[in-house]
Amino acid sequence: MQAQAGSSADGPPPRPLDFARHSLYNYYKDTKRQSDNATLGVRVTLAIEVDLRSHVPIYIQIVERVGHLVATGVLRPGDQLPTVRQLATDLRVNFNTVARAYRLLDEAGVISTQQGRGTYVLEGLSIGQAEELRQAALEGLVRSFLVGAARMAFRPDDVESEARIQIERWRQAGDPPAEPE
Repeated sequence: MQAQAGSSADGPPPRPLDFARHSLYNYYKDTKRQSDNATLGVRVTLAIEVDLRSHVPIYIQIVERVGHLVATGVLRPGDQLPTVRQLATDLRVNFNTVARAYRLLDEAGVISTQQGRGTYVLEGLSIGQAEELRQAALEGLVRSFLVGAARMAFRPDDVESEARIQIERWRQAGDPPAEPE
């Protein structure tokens, strides 16, 4: 007997818990590996937190969190992730934001999206894959920063000068500059 998505003996999957700064997403895992092991409908908490006030783009937050869950073994090879639409709805973010995060994770070899079947975790991250994921996240952060600076009509030379000052302060202090409030 197969469990149907969104139902179980205990009722439907729980809705996200609302917090001021993030959401905690719960879902029922139902994967091929689990059905082979007769563990359908096991309730698992997938802690994807999104800070909507952060200067870190939401898609980068999702990429980092899923990568962390895979690296720590919370998500194992063969585990199914929620659909793009479902995760976007539960986190209350745009569908394209989650799609972008899943695309980066897929390109890094962390997950595999199979049309019509779902998105699954692949084998653990190799050192190279982890570095590719980190590099993609860094590129996204830098691009987001530069787009914001351009929107505020800063010149590239001004941005570079201020970035160098902040990086030097970071090196001297040993800690990155604090985020503005």
